[in-house]
This record gives sequence, C-alpha cells and structure tokens, in this order.
Amino acid sequence: ILRLLKTGKVKHAFAAWHDGKVLPGCKNYAKEPGEKWDTFEARLPELEHAFGFMDGAIVQYQNREAIHGTSRSFDDIGVRMTHDIHEKHDFKGPWDNYGKESTDSRRKDVVSGAA
Repeated sequence: ILRLLKTGKVKHAFAAWHDGKVLPGCKNYAKEPGEKWDTFEARLPELEHAFGFMDGAIVQYQNREAIHGTSRSFDDIGVRMTHDIHEKHDFKGPWDNYGKESTDSRRKDVVSGAA
C-alpha cells in the first residue's frame, strides 16, 4: 500500500484492483481479466514517514514477503516506517482476542456451575 500511495504502482501483490480496475505493477497484470489502469497517479508522492499501529497479533508478521517489504521501505521508496505494536490482550477492543477471552470465561463459569 505504501508503494502504491508513493509511486502509483504495487510490487508484491499477485493481483490488485482500485475502483474495479487492475493496478499496474501486480504480478498477474497481463493475464488479469477486465479493465486495467495503464498508469495510476500516486496519491501521496511526498510521503516520507508512515506509522503502523498493530495489536501484537503474531499472524500480522508471518507473511515474510510483506514484512520484508515494509522493513525495506526506506531503501525502496524513501518512506520511513514506524510500528507501534501493543502487547497482546491489553483490551483495546474486540480485535485483540477480547471475544475469545470473554467466551472462554463464560464456558468455564457454565462448566463450574457458577453461571
């Protein structure tokens, strides 16, 4: 996404679309059916620093190609990336496994007879 905003092209995506049209730079651009962008205007060509806020979920970092691209973003496109990673289960919201913890608590109460 950073590359698209800064340069108007994607790099690691197999196929990517905007407004129903295939974006330039995706790996399957030539074979992808439908309308295509010949060029896509960079929305933030002056972008120099981006901030990412994550909730500490390990699955966000398991895609090696994606995290490698993010960590090299300054060398590749001139954008510094800062990640703010929270510890797990700090109850920021439902995306932080809060629902899982809540469900487990209710099940334990039912099994123990407390509920």
